Amino acid sequence: MQNIQTEDQSHIKNIVKNSASSFYWGMNILENKKKRAMFAIYAFCRIVDDIADSNLSIRQKKKMLSQWKRNINLIYKNITSDKITRELLVAVSLFDLNKKDFHSIINGMNKDSDKKIIYPSLRELEGYCDEVAGAVGCLSVSIFGIPNQKIARDYAISLGRALQFTNILRDLWEDCERGRCYINREIILSEKLQDLKPIELLESTRFSFVFQKFLKQTLMYYKKVETLGKKIDKKKILAAEIMKSIYFEILKKINIDVIKNKKKVKVGIYKKFFLILKEILR
Repeated sequence: MQNIQTEDQSHIKNIVKNSASSFYWGMNILENKKKRAMFAIYAFCRIVDDIADSNLSIRQKKKMLSQWKRNINLIYKNITSDKITRELLVAVSLFDLNKKDFHSIINGMNKDSDKKIIYPSLRELEGYCDEVAGAVGCLSVSIFGIPNQKIARDYAISLGRALQFTNILRDLWEDCERGRCYINREIILSEKLQDLKPIELLESTRFSFVFQKFLKQTLMYYKKVETLGKKIDKKKILAAEIMKSIYFEILKKINIDVIKNKKKVKVGIYKKFFLILKEILR
């Protein structure tokens, strides 16, 4: 049994590490039980996200995501089938995680699979972000052990929106080439660009105004996270604050030229180390 657990944990850790995600840097500072649970959640998210982004048919994607919803339901009945479900069961058992949050993540991936999202309303976009990112945050704050879960979940939702909006800007060209664009409709309409296809949007002379307005929205979420974070013991959300710092650094590097030149913004390892140290000392 011990060998199986060791193999499971090693497998999950490799998924997280090989993803080259900022998540790894933020969560690696946690104590072992919490880190183990967070890595299991990330591995689950990585798998369902890969399904949604794959070249499989919509029908195949739906089938695989439905199977994962069944897997989650079975976990809450103490039934597992592989390394990831076994590790998720450990996380659920240790931290009383909410099944609805797992379902929300899968629902968000179903939206990505179902159709190419183009110019959603702000309400639709926030709902999507709450599913694919906010729900992950809500699972996380349960693991962090924050007493006031209302404030904790508000913090998680706001952080999820901030991080996901940052991802939208970082991946904008790539998404537009695939016929998607998550820039919300209100901004597109304000610049009278609703008739443009996503790839044409980036070539528009008005795109700089679109970028600035979306960036302003993104910064508002970071500001809200900052406000809510002051109401929570910093030690409880240190891992999340590290992620926020790394993503904010990514946001600062994104500009019009970066997007149009198809540059993938990254934060170097030494800068990440500095940001982690800064948050720890704070």
